[in-house]
Amino acid sequence: MKKVCVLTSVHYLFDTRIFHREIKSLQRASFQVTLIAPHDQSEQVEGVEIIGVKKRGKLGRIWNWFRIFQLATKEKADLYHFHDPDLMIVGLLLKLFTKKPVIYDIHEYYSGQILTKEWIPSILRKITSFFVRLLEYVFCPTYSALITATEGVYNNYKKLNKKVFVINNYPDRKFFNKISKEKPARDFLSCIYCGDKTRIRGIKNILKAFLLLKKRGVKVKLEMIGPASPKSFGKEVKNFIKKNNLENTVQDTPRIPFKKAWSQIPKADVGIMPFLPCPNHLIAMPTKILEYMASKLAVVTSDLPLVKKFIEKEKCGLVFRSTSYKDLANKISRLASDRELVKRMAENGEKAFLEKYNWQKEEKKLLKIYKKLEG
Repeated sequence: MKKVCVLTSVHYLFDTRIFHREIKSLQRASFQVTLIAPHDQSEQVEGVEIIGVKKRGKLGRIWNWFRIFQLATKEKADLYHFHDPDLMIVGLLLKLFTKKPVIYDIHEYYSGQILTKEWIPSILRKITSFFVRLLEYVFCPTYSALITATEGVYNNYKKLNKKVFVINNYPDRKFFNKISKEKPARDFLSCIYCGDKTRIRGIKNILKAFLLLKKRGVKVKLEMIGPASPKSFGKEVKNFIKKNNLENTVQDTPRIPFKKAWSQIPKADVGIMPFLPCPNHLIAMPTKILEYMASKLAVVTSDLPLVKKFIEKEKCGLVFRSTSYKDLANKISRLASDRELVKRMAENGEKAFLEKYNWQKEEKKLLKIYKKLEG
C-alpha cells in the first residue's frame, strides 16, 4: 500500500477540499494517508493518521516549518502533498531530502489575495504580493506537479511548471445524495450564507440588504454560518445585528462541524454568495455556489464575471451588482414573491451538479495524476 503524507500549516483539520474530498478519494484508492495539520493532539480519525502541530501566529509559522518538515520526513511517505504557500520551502526541502514526488495544491491566487488581507498594513500589501509572486517563480518549478482548484488559478500558474493540473473543488455527489433536501413548511423565504465572514466577501452588504428587507416588510430570514476574520470584524457584525434589532431576522452562527452544517443548509430556500470584486474573486468560481446547487437551493450571487456567466448558463439563480446592497435586497425580494421561480432554479442547479459539476469527475483526475507520479 502506497503511503501519502498531506501537509497543511493553516487549514482547518477537516477542511472540505483536503480532508473530505482529496484524502477520502485517496483512501478509496487504497492509499495510506497521514495528515500533518494544526490540531491539539495526534490521533486517528476515520482511518487517517493525524499528526497535530500547534497552531501559531503569523511569525510563529516559521518555527512550524521546521517542525512540519521534521515530522514529514519521519513518515517516509511515497508522496508528499502540501496545501499552503508558506510551506513552499518545506516542499522543496522534502523533494531534495526524500527524493520523493511532491505536489503543491494551490487553492487560491495568493499574490492577488494578499492585496485584500486586512492584517497586512495597506502600505505593505503590494510589496508583500510582489515578494510572494517572486517566491512562486523560484519554488513552483521545483515540484513534481502543481494542482490548482480552479481554471482561473491555473491560468496564473501554468507557466511555472511543466505539470500543472486543474482539480476543481466540486462537491461530492455521493454525500449530497444521502442528505435530505426537504424544505420545512413556512411563510418566509429562508436564506443562508456559509463560509468565512470577511469584509471582502461582502458580509456587510448582506446585513444592509436584510435590514432594508425588514424595513420593507418582506418575509425573509437569514442564517450566516462560519468564522469571522479578523475577530474585530466579527464584533462589527454582531454589533450591526444588535444595533438594528435584526436578531429575529439574521442568525449569526460560528463555525460548526461539517456534517451538522450540511444537515442545516439544504433546509434553506436560497444560498447567497456576495463576494466583492478583488483579484482572487475575479478569476475564481466559488465552491459555495456548487454546494448550494448540490443542496437544491436557488442561488443569489454577486456579478463576478465567471460566476455571472455560469449562473446565466445553468439558470439556477439571480445575479446582483456586487457593490449594491439595494440590488441584493431587490433580488431576494423577487424570490420571496415567486416561490415557483425559487423551486425551478433549485431544480436546475441540482440537475447541473449531478450531471456535470461533482467531485466524482474530479476524483478520477486526481488519481490519474498520482498514478503518473508513481510511475
